Amino acid sequence: MRLRFLYNAGVVVLLNLTVKPLWIFAIDRQVQNQAGPEAYGSYYALLNFSLLLGALLDAGMSNFNARRVAMQQGGQQFDISSLLGLKSLLFVVYLALNLVFAAFTSTSISALFLLILLNQGIHFLNLFLRSYLAGLQQFKTEGFFGVLDKLLMSLLALPLLFRHAYLSGDLMTDFVLIQTLAYATTSLLLFARLRPYAHIQWRFSQRQNLYWLKQSYPFAVLGILMAGYTKLDAVLLGKLASDGDLAVGIYAAGYRLLDAVAMVPILVSGMLLPQFAAMLANRQLDAAFVRTVALLLGGLGSLVAGVSHFQAYWMMDWLYAHQAAEQSEVFVILMWSFLPLSLNYVFGTLLTAGGQLKWLNGFAAAALLLNIGMNVLLIPQHGALGAAWSTLLTQSFVALAQLITAWRMHRWKPSAGFVARIGLWLGVLWALSIHWPMEAGFYSSLLQGVTGLALLLLIFGQPLYTRISALAKGRFS
Repeated sequence: MRLRFLYNAGVVVLLNLTVKPLWIFAIDRQVQNQAGPEAYGSYYALLNFSLLLGALLDAGMSNFNARRVAMQQGGQQFDISSLLGLKSLLFVVYLALNLVFAAFTSTSISALFLLILLNQGIHFLNLFLRSYLAGLQQFKTEGFFGVLDKLLMSLLALPLLFRHAYLSGDLMTDFVLIQTLAYATTSLLLFARLRPYAHIQWRFSQRQNLYWLKQSYPFAVLGILMAGYTKLDAVLLGKLASDGDLAVGIYAAGYRLLDAVAMVPILVSGMLLPQFAAMLANRQLDAAFVRTVALLLGGLGSLVAGVSHFQAYWMMDWLYAHQAAEQSEVFVILMWSFLPLSLNYVFGTLLTAGGQLKWLNGFAAAALLLNIGMNVLLIPQHGALGAAWSTLLTQSFVALAQLITAWRMHRWKPSAGFVARIGLWLGVLWALSIHWPMEAGFYSSLLQGVTGLALLLLIFGQPLYTRISALAKGRFS
């Protein structure tokens, strides 16, 4: 089970590491460098504003659907006609509410903003369609479609790197338009891929819509609350900071690398959900499997944070043409939030698979209140740095709450070896991030990361090595 999962996870992560960094660093970063922090900051604030109600587009249907498909017996076709009709209605509601909130908060309702809202509608449709592939445990196919939109965007955006805004004549408008084209093309290909498994039509059924909403609304509430405490920082930063768009641009520059590395736990969690759901449905949760994934992702999160801490100034100077005084400090704080974020995608996914939405929604509501309070308190005085601290504290609170809940619910008891390995890793992390002998730079960060990853696998990979050894002996004996 663990080896098969890690093989599929490795393939999916490799796909994403091949394509998404191209979009994030070669395209998105260069667009920010060309547009400048203020112009890009204005776009980034609109993007995060559009994500605040993004969960309405999904209404929890993707996670609920992946869990439902994984728990059902295979062989039959799925009828998604009523769900497609429901998603169309949800987009209308999403669009209307965003326009109302934009007017209420004095946010400019421009053509760029409307395009961003449309992109969110298509993007969440793609996530829903991919949930069928995840539920069927076609992880490699689902992983391919997970990167296809970014691959198409990167290809379409190549002229922008040479200052050719070839669709509208405006850099930021073209940047959003190519995303629209890529999302729409991915949708068409997903529909074609799902035809053997699903009846695909648009049908509006009030009875079916009410049934699906009743089944998935706890997931929807969770999605809205999570979007609130993860995306509100940039929105409040634009409203509360004295320098507005510039502060958002600084925050976005630091957040970009966090967004890039976060794809690893996000992808793993997408595969964990149907795995956990199937295990729990059969009352066969593999505690060692959960522990191994948590240790590896938590170790990776702390490793990335430690390397980023040591290499922060060099990384920011290398990535961006515009280097603000506090940019490196903002980046360091944001990258340390990757550790609790990684753990959230393990224990939060386990609780979701077990249907523990009441606990999760309670934690998310508390996290949202904490995030708003910290941002209102810190942003006016500290700007982007205050928003970064709000992110770290909020993610840490959620991780601790989910970890304790899962630990108590499944009555896990840590062994002496388990505690010793964590202690050993903390010592390694301290040495790597505080006492690394080389000066900051490309080769230094590369060697630092490779050394840390090798030690991480050596310390936490023992259950995998035992399993591989047992399989090898059985095969060749």
